Amino acid sequence: MKLDPRIVNISHILSPIETEEAEEYIGEMCYFADGFYTFSDLDKCPKAKLEKIHYDSKDFPYEWNEDFEQYTYILPVKSVKKPKEDKYVPFETLNDLRDYKIRIGDPIQFKQKEVPDVQYSTIVSNIAFECNSEEIILITLGADTYSLDTLCNNYLIKLDNEWVPFGKKVKE
Repeated sequence: MKLDPRIVNISHILSPIETEEAEEYIGEMCYFADGFYTFSDLDKCPKAKLEKIHYDSKDFPYEWNEDFEQYTYILPVKSVKKPKEDKYVPFETLNDLRDYKIRIGDPIQFKQKEVPDVQYSTIVSNIAFECNSEEIILITLGADTYSLDTLCNNYLIKLDNEWVPFGKKVKE
């Protein structure tokens, strides 16, 4: 497993031999782990205040207040970067749909953002648009018709094996 450098700077992970450097984080929120690569999935790491450092233990020197378990590594929460979220806006024109390879008759997979465990597979059955501007008005998926705002704000679409909001990505 690989640590994502956009989120975790490995130089901020403190090991058992760095107990002196860790002193400045006593009372601070930290992630705790017994394995260095556990930090690649921060959701699996306990997060609490660093309460105590056991200088006599070179295996598990870091302790937190919840259950007094001791851990091998800590990562201060303040050194974790939040990943930059991509911004999406509703599709506007037929060209937007063409750019994402969405056409009438094409199979499509989508799901509600609020119910991510249920996904739908259907086809794009109709696209209502203004003739002069090619501005999209409504999209019909299977037998159900949706506005572009509804799709973008409430649904995810599977494109290139990745679930993304049902809209076009805003270029920064």
